[in-house]
Amino acid sequence: MPRDVVPHDPVAAGLPAEQAAALPIAALTALPLLRAGNFAPGTKALVIGAAGGVGGAVVPLLAARGVHVIATAIPADESYVRGLGAAETIDHSSADTAAETLRRHPGGVDALVNLVLPGPALAGPARVVRPGGPLLTVAFPSPDPSTGFRTVYTRAHPGDLDEVAALAVKGTLPSTVSRRYPLAEAARAYRDLVHEHVRGKLVING
Repeated sequence: MPRDVVPHDPVAAGLPAEQAAALPIAALTALPLLRAGNFAPGTKALVIGAAGGVGGAVVPLLAARGVHVIATAIPADESYVRGLGAAETIDHSSADTAAETLRRHPGGVDALVNLVLPGPALAGPARVVRPGGPLLTVAFPSPDPSTGFRTVYTRAHPGDLDEVAALAVKGTLPSTVSRRYPLAEAARAYRDLVHEHVRGKLVING
């Protein structure tokens, strides 16, 4: 077997094939974020982009740690994001996220996790975090260092895939597959991903 091939079969662990296919990228991006933030039970975290693919792993993992998650979501996605574990949602399409967060929580929040906004757009949201709280982002381009944000790269540790597979089997990480496409419509799936609002993950079935 080539040395760059790692044998692993999450389907054998009890996961449906499509959930197993959609899980690794999102969950293995979420785990480094949680490690970087060192989130403790009872803390408040604002998650920007909670309804997307990575948000489908970040929100339930934070909620499982006892974090009070404030998630941005349009009204059509509110029930979905709350189902992932968000305690509150903010409709970013009709209200300024930072202003609304501070209206609800005048003292600010303990952390901010950005999954979608490009670097230049993060100066405003950064003001909702209490001094010293983590500002974490996975979106590009990376923010100016002066904003205080840290770009967290996907970096899996040995055993991480087994861990997220076990969490999925347990139900802590639910399936977030929202659309399914046959292989012949792979190009359409990519166009939808780029040009349409997407909730959760898209899967192309072979």
